[in-house]
This record gives sequence, C-alpha cells and structure tokens, in this order.
Amino acid sequence: MIRPDTTPQLFCSGVLLGRFVVPAFKVRVGDLLKLEFPDSAAGEGQTFVNMLSRPGDRGPVTASAHVEAVRFASESAVRRLLRRQRAADWLRSQTGMKPVEADSLVASLGIDPHARLASLAGTPRWLLGFQAALAAGADIIVFQTAGLDPLGVERALSAVDHQRNRIGAVYVSRSERLHVSEPAWTAVLKAALVEQDASRLHATAPDR
Repeated sequence: MIRPDTTPQLFCSGVLLGRFVVPAFKVRVGDLLKLEFPDSAAGEGQTFVNMLSRPGDRGPVTASAHVEAVRFASESAVRRLLRRQRAADWLRSQTGMKPVEADSLVASLGIDPHARLASLAGTPRWLLGFQAALAAGADIIVFQTAGLDPLGVERALSAVDHQRNRIGAVYVSRSERLHVSEPAWTAVLKAALVEQDASRLHATAPDR
C-alpha cells in the first residue's frame, strides 16, 4: 500500500503577475528554491512574496505547510513616539520569548540586545525578522534580500541554509549579479516576460 506524502509543502501552479509569468513549482522541507525576476521588474517580487505567504485552499498558490514571510524588524509609529524599542524587546514582542532567551538569541546573531531597533542597519533587522518567522513555527520561509548589501545578502542566505534541515525556503530575487556565495539550490526558476515564449520558463534542477 502506497502511503500518501504528508510532508508539508507549498505549491504554485503558475502565476501571471503584471508583465511576468511565474512557472509552476513545489517546495517542501529541505528544499531551497530560488526564483529570479528580471532586473526590469518593479513590485512584482514583493507581490509574489505576499501571495506565497497567504496560500489558499484553492487557486494558484496552496499549501499543506505553515508558510511565513521574512519581514524586516521595525517599530510601529506609536511605539516610536512612546519609547524606543530594543532589539531583544522587539523579538520578545513577536515571539513571546523570555527576556533571557531573547537576549541570548539576539547576541548570538552578533547584535547588541540592548541596541535600539531604529539604529540597526538592514542586515540585523532582516536577521531578527528571520528568527521571528522561525519562532512562529514556519515549515516554509519566503524571503527577499532587497535593500541588503552583498555581505548582508550572504549572511541572509547562510542563515537560511543553516536551517534547511527544518524548513524549506523560496528566495524571490532579482537576476542582477552580486557575486555572493550562495547555497546549493534545489532549483532555480526564472519569471519571464509575458511576450516571451513559454518554453523559456525553466528550472535548472529537475523536479524531485
């Protein structure tokens, strides 16, 4: 008797986003998939991240997994007015961690737990957002690295790669060449302009 596959998965049957077509794919725990949009893409990448992080029961994006998008750690306008928030306090507010646990985790990222969130650069705020997504119990992480410098991109990709035994991930990127060290992708897909021939939509690794 063949047992059904109960591995948490994220499915995309193919999506038309503005001028671009995203090919079909599936991601499960242990998979790292890279989806490249052309440099001419504007907000389509962020739109697709939002779509993946809110899968439905039907439609082009569905999931049997808990999907979380990585969001940069940021303060609300009200909190900025009332009191500057520490890095560790932000993580606690997102995860419910105990103070000692949050301080230890933030310090392990190379971030001063007492640093004001507003004073942190993009990479530390991305790393905090990634930890919040993990703490939320995500099976699949969806993320971008827009706004990070090459070193920050490398740190983000390394952080995701180190967790691939417990999560799957979809990296929505631009096709620009940053010359950074990247993990071993399960597949690399390319979004194509609508007027391009459909045969140009391809993956560089076979479906597993």
